[in-house]
Amino acid sequence: MVNAKMPVGTPDYMAPEVLMVLNGDGKSSYGSECDWWSLGVVAYEMIYRKSPFTEGTSSKTFNNIMNFQRFLKFPEDVKVSDEFLDLLQSLLCGQKERLDYEGLCSHPFFSTIEWNHLRDSPPPFVPTLKSDDDTSNFDEPEKNSRIVPSLCQLNPAGFSGEDLPFVGSPSSRRWESSDQSPFWVWILQSG
Repeated sequence: MVNAKMPVGTPDYMAPEVLMVLNGDGKSSYGSECDWWSLGVVAYEMIYRKSPFTEGTSSKTFNNIMNFQRFLKFPEDVKVSDEFLDLLQSLLCGQKERLDYEGLCSHPFFSTIEWNHLRDSPPPFVPTLKSDDDTSNFDEPEKNSRIVPSLCQLNPAGFSGEDLPFVGSPSSRRWESSDQSPFWVWILQSG
């Protein structure tokens, strides 16, 4: 289990337990199961073409992740199999209920996959390449796409901290005069 004071990963993909550790509640920890949450976010994005929790500011996004039971929605206009929906629900769930490697491999969505012979299986799509740097198989980027900087790209010296989700909450106030400040308080103090 990990007990870190600095974030590891892109904010939109962080599991709730990672945010709890970063908030410094002293009781939470996380292990490799947080990676399965991130896989669930990526799988969601691949099908629904949007992130399940991203909403405008970092604080809203983190709030949506922390309250995933309320904010995780599956758009009905995109048809998915019952097995895929169950897979997403089994990845984007509580830390203790989340699938692990064995559970993922044996999930009904992957019933046709022969995991022990995966390297011998033909790929579902083989791209035709004109050269080593051919990018014709990739979509062109949207011209009006909004680029949102990640938390790690922000300059702490010029960062106000107003979008941080936990600063000032009752659980973080106890850290404000401590040497063991969680990441969020550290960012504010270093600015």
